[in-house]
Amino acid sequence: MVLGACRRADQKNPSAERAIRDSLFLLVIRDTSGTFRGVDLGDERAVVEYLEGIHSAELKTRSTLIIRQDFPGLNCLYVRYTFLRDGSLAEIVADAYLEKISMGNRLADTLRGYYERRLGPPGQGMGVYSWHTKDATGQEPAILELKDESEEYGYGKVNMTLYYVPRGL
Repeated sequence: MVLGACRRADQKNPSAERAIRDSLFLLVIRDTSGTFRGVDLGDERAVVEYLEGIHSAELKTRSTLIIRQDFPGLNCLYVRYTFLRDGSLAEIVADAYLEKISMGNRLADTLRGYYERRLGPPGQGMGVYSWHTKDATGQEPAILELKDESEEYGYGKVNMTLYYVPRGL
């Protein structure tokens, strides 16, 4: 007796989709010890450079470090770190570029779920999810924003920005 199974080519494979979603999430987040990629605002530049690896730097100046991480067969992630004069991290802007709108939607949903579990329910307005958090010292308030810009761009694009709360707010 021979048993066989066939699947139509247009049927979705939930476990394969989950694996892609999870691997994209891990490539973007990379390290869960900090707010994003293992770091928090206020961390020293040397920490950021160590975690990112200097080989991935697209641009390195006194105030800025831009890294690019390729996603095999999908596209890439650009992360811009901005530093204060004292060398501490002041801002992170990350843009993930993906082949398909649906991939951007899945990545944004996964990131939103991750930060909801870590930081609580987000504020939401005009397609932007935002969370209040703190810097590395736990003293200075910061904001993390997540935007799924895929529909606007016509391909997968997810933006995350982490910055200090402007004084006076």
